[in-house]
Amino acid sequence: MKHAHDWHPPHKAAPDKLADTRQVLHLAAQAAANLGRLFGQDPGDYSHISLRWFPAEGALAGELVAADGGRLRAALRFDPLEWLLLDAEGALIKALPLAGKSLAVLETDIRAVLANYGFAAARYTLTPPFETGDHPLKHGAAFQPEHDPDARRELAAYYDGAERVLQSLREESGLAAVPRCWPHHFDYALLV
Repeated sequence: MKHAHDWHPPHKAAPDKLADTRQVLHLAAQAAANLGRLFGQDPGDYSHISLRWFPAEGALAGELVAADGGRLRAALRFDPLEWLLLDAEGALIKALPLAGKSLAVLETDIRAVLANYGFAAARYTLTPPFETGDHPLKHGAAFQPEHDPDARRELAAYYDGAERVLQSLREESGLAAVPRCWPHHFDYALLV
C-alpha cells in the first residue's frame, strides 16, 4: 500500500472543468450536512454540521444523530450520485438517487425517509444558513448526474486523497482532531 504522501490526483479533467460539478456537489452535500445541523448536538465546535470522507462508500458522510432505534447519519455518494442513510456502523439503510430530482423534490423524499425513523421531518430542509452561490438547481432545475460522472469521480479522488494525506499528518502529529469537510465552503481541512 502506498503511503498517504505518495498520492497523486488522476488528472482526468482540468480543474476549471470541475467547477460546475463541484458546485452541484456542494449543493447536494447540504442534504447530508443538514441532518446533523438540524438534529445533532453541537459539541461546541460545530462538528455536528461537518462531513467526513467515507472511502468505502465514496461519500461525504455527516455526524451521527439520535433516531428511533439507534443512531444514523446521512451521506452524499458521488458515484452514483445518491443521498444515503447509514447506520452507526456505516451500513446502508436507504439510498435516494438524485438523478432527475430538483432540490425541492429531494427535500420531500428525504423528509419521508426521516419520518420513518422518528425525526420531526417537517424541520428538515436542504437550505443552509449561508450562501452557496447561484446555480440552476436553486431555481428548480433537476440533478443530471449522467452529464458529469468523470468529473464526480475526479472530485471523489481529490477528497479521497485529501483524507489520506490529512489522516497521515494527523497520526504523525498526534492530533485529536479529524479531517472534516465544512459545508459552508465545501473544503476539507484538519485543525492543527
